Amino acid sequence: MLLVKVQGEDIQYPYPVSQLKADNPNTSFSSPLRPESLAPLGVYEVVMEPDPSFDEYTQKVVEASEPVLVDGTWTITKTVEDLAGAEAEDALVRLSSQRRSSRDERLSQTDHYGLSDVTMSAEMATYRQALRDVPQQEGFPQNVTWPIKPTE
Repeated sequence: MLLVKVQGEDIQYPYPVSQLKADNPNTSFSSPLRPESLAPLGVYEVVMEPDPSFDEYTQKVVEASEPVLVDGTWTITKTVEDLAGAEAEDALVRLSSQRRSSRDERLSQTDHYGLSDVTMSAEMATYRQALRDVPQQEGFPQNVTWPIKPTE
């Protein structure tokens, strides 16, 4: 359980349960802690705001360092920031690797058409070449148009 201690304008976060007990040695606390027993001490539970939607390859979620009061609840808010520098480069490498793996998986699903005792249709050959060309598409790896597998 995340806690915050509020005394006027002073906010102590994080406020560990061990500190709560040390600050109140003559108080016994229920387990689990109940908000109604904490509020008279100026201690409140902190909730985490859900992650906003974001693109994991171009953005990141950043948690606020201190909670704020949102509709009567102490909340750690989250914002979305664009990746930059090494983080952006790492994300691009990760996405590129994922796209290539997906491409390779799709190719492997049609490898049996390339066996010497099977005649590969022109449509299948075109599909397989289009898969091989995916990394050359404009906008790769962020924007990929996957070719449609022909019926067998």
